[in-house]
Amino acid sequence: KIGRMRDPSIIASLSVSPLNVEMNEPFEIATGTKTEVENVLVRLTLRDGTVGYGEGAPMHMFNGDTQHATLKEIGRQKNFLIGKSVGRFRPLLEELDERLGPKLGAAKAALSMAVLDAWSKQARMPLRLLFGGAQAKGHTDVTVTLGTPVQAKEAAKKIMVLGVRVIKIKVGKDVEEDVERIAAISGLSRRLRLLLDANCGYT
Repeated sequence: KIGRMRDPSIIASLSVSPLNVEMNEPFEIATGTKTEVENVLVRLTLRDGTVGYGEGAPMHMFNGDTQHATLKEIGRQKNFLIGKSVGRFRPLLEELDERLGPKLGAAKAALSMAVLDAWSKQARMPLRLLFGGAQAKGHTDVTVTLGTPVQAKEAAKKIMVLGVRVIKIKVGKDVEEDVERIAAISGLSRRLRLLLDANCGYT
C-alpha cells in the first residue's frame, strides 16, 4: 500500500469536455453529411503532474455513436480510473474494453489514448516505439467526400500538394457519379493509390 501511495503513475484526476470544431467544408458519405466535428477531449492527470490527452470521434451517421452518449459514458468510468496506475496499462485497457463493450468505440478510444499518452510521456518513450518502432514515418490516406467530379478532382489536387499519394474516395450514393468521380481523380497521376469506401451504401 505504501508503494502504491507513492506511485507517480497513479491517475489523480480525469476530465472530459466537448470538442466542437466547424469543418472547412461538408464531409458527405453515403449515410449522411457532417458540417461540424462533434468530438470529445479527455484530460487525464497523473500524481506527478503528467498530463495525457485522448480524443474520441463519435459518428452517429456511421454507427449510432453520439457525443452526448460518449461524454456520459466517460463520466461513468471516471471513478473506475482514478487511483489506477497507467504503469499497468495493458490490463487496465483490457478491463476498459470489457467495461465498455463493442458499441462505445469513441469513449474507449478517448480513454485508452489518454492512458497511453500519459504513460508514454512519463516513460519518455514515443508510442511508435511501443507499437513496433520499425519506421520513423507513418503513411496515411486522405479522404475525398461525395460531390461532383469537378469538386472531387480539385479536392484530390489539394491532397496531392500535401505529398499524400493514397486517396480514399467516398462512394455508395450514385453509381454513375461515383464512376465519374473516380475517373476524374485517377486521371491526375498514375502514382496515386485509390481506396473506395461505400460505407455500406451499395445494394
